[in-house]
Amino acid sequence: MQFETQAIKSNTGSDNLSALNLSGNLLPVPLLNQSSFSKRALSAFSEIGVSALEQKLAKLECAEMACLWQEENSSVWDGLLHTLPEKAHVLIPTLPDSAPLSAFQELLEKRNIAYSTIDALATETWTEGLTEGSHMLVLGSPLFSSLNIVDLSFAGMFARKHNLLLVVDNSQNSPYLQQPLKLGADIVIHSGQNFLSKQPIAPFGLIAGKKPLLESIKSFRASGDIKFSSFDLWFLEKSLETLHLRLERQSLNA
Repeated sequence: MQFETQAIKSNTGSDNLSALNLSGNLLPVPLLNQSSFSKRALSAFSEIGVSALEQKLAKLECAEMACLWQEENSSVWDGLLHTLPEKAHVLIPTLPDSAPLSAFQELLEKRNIAYSTIDALATETWTEGLTEGSHMLVLGSPLFSSLNIVDLSFAGMFARKHNLLLVVDNSQNSPYLQQPLKLGADIVIHSGQNFLSKQPIAPFGLIAGKKPLLESIKSFRASGDIKFSSFDLWFLEKSLETLHLRLERQSLNA
């Protein structure tokens, strides 16, 4: 099945969806007038929409599971930090302050989590940043501002050799142009208004990867009482349908 077909086709076979007699599809229209719905009904619609979108996004990223994040009050990087054990050490690339990964660096400093910066392009120097507590390697490709490409295949081998989780910020490319999990990454993350929605009114984040890690992140999301607007979910669903067209035109313009 081609990427654009997966992005447009609605998921089927969900017990929750069939239970509400929605024939396996997301809500056909956004719930603009939510005042006529009870809180319980809105919660049910939201959970169904989130579940269906997560299944679709997991397929697009070739992941076992995906977790959507509502970034209005909490960054998607908060969910990633939840996977870190106590006294963990993180490797991150040296980036300008305006880079997407700089938000993750700020959280590390705020929570007093040890980290080292590495030159993402000088792979022969990466071992210099390792410590006994090194647990995670976080990269982005292409790098922000310079648009240099990081060797993610090497990064995957490096992470396995040193028993690290490899996290790749795929916000710049989207799964249409790059699927880091196929190259050895353990987790893929999308932060903020990336190419999945590209609209400030639907500030979604996304974490995708292996099921055990994602189940833990979803439990953490539930404990934070993060709510999803049914309109935002509908908007993201519509945005995914045009993702391949937007990325093709962007690539032609480049």
